[in-house]
Amino acid sequence: MTTNVQIHTGNILNLPELKLQTADKEFSESIRITLEEKYGKDSEKIEDEIAKLSSSNILEINRGSPFATVSADDIKNSRTSVKIFVKSCEPEHLKQAIDYIFKYLEIETVDTVILAYTDSRIKEKSQEELLLELNTLWTVLETLVDDKKISRIGLSDLHEDTFIQFYSTAKVKPSMIQINLSSCCVVPPVLQEFAKSNVIQLITHSDPIDILYQTPVLSKTKNVSLLWAGKYQTHVVCRGVLVSKGYIVCTQVEAE
Repeated sequence: MTTNVQIHTGNILNLPELKLQTADKEFSESIRITLEEKYGKDSEKIEDEIAKLSSSNILEINRGSPFATVSADDIKNSRTSVKIFVKSCEPEHLKQAIDYIFKYLEIETVDTVILAYTDSRIKEKSQEELLLELNTLWTVLETLVDDKKISRIGLSDLHEDTFIQFYSTAKVKPSMIQINLSSCCVVPPVLQEFAKSNVIQLITHSDPIDILYQTPVLSKTKNVSLLWAGKYQTHVVCRGVLVSKGYIVCTQVEAE
């Protein structure tokens, strides 16, 4: 039997112990803190709750509101961007991630969504295979753009040739691409020129590439894997101030 456990970190800007952490530590530590605030360091308490669930139920572990300590005026005048990490090209995983992020943040629209497809076998795939899988996921985002739920969509960590090829066939063009500085110290000149010619925003980031393979400690006796993760950031538009930041992750717990 498998069950899903969703972990919501709340606004991690309220966690002083994370202020000096690197991006990879920020993610894993915010998940650890969320679990320990509810269960202490005893994973057996989590296992007891999971054991009570049927296969159709979801256990939600919530550290608090994503907008704790944020004023109503700032929330009203804010803009939220989301980065979604998925390792499966199954559209349902991406749809589920988006639905839960909207629900948790209690918002109806998002300014920006960046898709990070992190299949561990991605380097083994042909460009044709990878483009097919990306298109399957991209249509989910295109529909939300058409429905005016999302204003802008983009991609993360694609080889420049793959990105350019993908851009040429996409109905809704990606308006930005993220590049991880740990794997690419200099933005490839071909990508720079293409982005400039097509008014595409180039963004560097330091999110861990293996984010979906950093498994939280939920059980000592069952297999645990991350299905997807979402990272959200909310800025006050007029001041450009970051007022909320956090993670939402969905894990699958499966009996051995």
